[in-house]
Amino acid sequence: MSVKFDDYIILNNMDYDNVIQFLKKKYGVGKDDYFSQNSYERFLREEIKKPTKGNYQRTNEGVYCHHVNKNMYGQLSKAYRIKDENLEFEHQKKENLVYCDLIEYAILHSIIDSTYNRETVGSGIIYMETDIRMWYLEGKKPQLNWEKQCYDRAYLSKDGAFQILKIIELKINPNNRAYSTSKSYEDFLHYFAKEKMVNDEKYIILKKRIVENIQSEIEKIIFSA
Repeated sequence: MSVKFDDYIILNNMDYDNVIQFLKKKYGVGKDDYFSQNSYERFLREEIKKPTKGNYQRTNEGVYCHHVNKNMYGQLSKAYRIKDENLEFEHQKKENLVYCDLIEYAILHSIIDSTYNRETVGSGIIYMETDIRMWYLEGKKPQLNWEKQCYDRAYLSKDGAFQILKIIELKINPNNRAYSTSKSYEDFLHYFAKEKMVNDEKYIILKKRIVENIQSEIEKIIFSA
């Protein structure tokens, strides 16, 4: 495995606060507030429909922006969540933003999902897992320029990407048999193909039994009339 892969493993074993500090040291804090304060406050007063975003993005460098307090409030970039909970502007300040590559982003969300109340903070990890799977396992390279930068920045081999997905998924769901029993992506696909076949057979048998029971009930009604 690469040095990058080993770094991800170390990161995965940290708690949330330590990962945030690691990423701040690696990338620095936000280069701008997520929203402009004036528009944010006007939005909360219902003077405008949505707040104006700041110049915080660094996707041209292949990194995403993450709200540090997402472990407490979840969807801090969503206007409806901001309004519903009347969230303070403090959460949007550049000091409370941190950058991360795609794998680091997924690790952050796996820690949130496995440590905090998902009903409160929500879960966004499915988007990162989907990109990792499509980009590095299925070989479907992104088309948008900013996504290409993110693809290159976090690039892992097929095996490395699968092992990362396995670690992340088992952190969130330790009982996931598909990942726990698979050593490679090919094993994973084979497991699902076999599992699908078994489930299809169970469905056919169940459907047959339901039809037979219905037929039996119909015959009882006919012959008892």
